[in-house]
Amino acid sequence: MECTPRDIAKMIDHSLLRPTLSVDELEQGIRLARQYDVASVCIMPYYLKRCAELLAGSTVHAGTTIGCTRTAEILEECKRRIRPASVPTART
Repeated sequence: MECTPRDIAKMIDHSLLRPTLSVDELEQGIRLARQYDVASVCIMPYYLKRCAELLAGSTVHAGTTIGCTRTAEILEECKRRIRPASVPTART
């Protein structure tokens, strides 16, 4: 099977998830994704609406993250391990 550059581009999800990205960097990344006609842009939740607006009329999809089950499990495990050490015990 022979792939064209467009076929390869449509296999790429362009990630713009680094929390330190500025608005200019986010918009530049979205424009780049549109220019190369990639499959999608994965962006931080607060910028999803603007991302979708900038991608309107293109075949590039906008998506975001909504949480990670494993992260929640790790957080709960940390809480369980910390709680016993931080709760004072009653002395009799």
